[in-house]
Amino acid sequence: TAVILCSAYGVPPPIIEWVLPSGDIVLEGAALGRFSVSGGDLRIENVQESDEGNYKCRATNEGGEDTADTPVDVQEYLPDVFSVIEVEVDDQPVVPTDENKVTMGEDSSLLLNCTFNTTSPATFRWFKDGTLVRSDSRRTLVKLSSGHSYGLRISSVDTEDAGVYFCTLDSGFSKTSESVEIGVQPQESPLIRRKPDDVPQMPSPSSVRISIGVPMVTVVSGKELTVTCTASGSPNPQISWRTSDGTTIDADSSGSLVLSNVGNDDAMDYTCVATNAKGTDEETIKVKIAEPPKIQRSEVVDTEPPIPNDDRKYNVGQESYVRSSRTLEIMCMATGKPSPEIQWRLSSGSGQLSVGE
Repeated sequence: TAVILCSAYGVPPPIIEWVLPSGDIVLEGAALGRFSVSGGDLRIENVQESDEGNYKCRATNEGGEDTADTPVDVQEYLPDVFSVIEVEVDDQPVVPTDENKVTMGEDSSLLLNCTFNTTSPATFRWFKDGTLVRSDSRRTLVKLSSGHSYGLRISSVDTEDAGVYFCTLDSGFSKTSESVEIGVQPQESPLIRRKPDDVPQMPSPSSVRISIGVPMVTVVSGKELTVTCTASGSPNPQISWRTSDGTTIDADSSGSLVLSNVGNDDAMDYTCVATNAKGTDEETIKVKIAEPPKIQRSEVVDTEPPIPNDDRKYNVGQESYVRSSRTLEIMCMATGKPSPEIQWRLSSGSGQLSVGE
């Protein structure tokens, strides 16, 4: 509905009538379709685009007449309509959850973009938890190029930025708003879970498992070694391994280092590296390889009969002959890592037994 006001003065009091764009005349106290005049004012019900044009108020009495023109421009009214607030985190679009919430880590960049359509001048504002948001060193209110789009950009988000954000529009015809909840996860530097008192476990005869934090572990050549490494932190740290010669080794899905069929080439330092956006933590374990003792056996058979008054010397593994009451020397050499300790044991009988180097 539109009302165009018109008042006139004179002696005697003038009579007011309105001339419509169509040329039709509506008199005081009369009505013509959707047009009526009362108290000199023209009232138009259910305004339509066809009602555009020039409306003339005409006042007449015995002394003459006076007129005043009022041009009317009819615009289609569109109610203020908000789209769902668009969210970008670190310049990447993010879709809010069903609860209309977006969660991000500290130090991220955030852009909230609120889009609407209106044909009238409007006042736009952003609120956080009911408090008006103003531009500062980290928060910038921006009008985007894509039509009626107003954004709120926040750099280096911290936990104080968590809350419910409202974009509101007051066009004079109506007030509307849209909201989204922003959650901020505090970031924590990685911290490796160290177990300095862990004891090597043998899940199977051919495997050894231990946790990072133990300074050194010794593994028998040919076995499998697993060193577990886990770390806390936010966001969740990524686990990788680095050897003392600078080689990077991929961890398995649990972050563990797995060395199969270990040998002498695997004897070195291994460093677990936990990394996230907040920093890095490292822990090193030294791996030593042990080789089981192996006695060097002689396959030579001594067929020479015993010689009286003759002391005899043999290599271990040889069948030995010696005369009673004489001295028998059997040499035993073995390899291994670390160097094995050699001991002798008599299976039966008696006699004097000495072990030399």
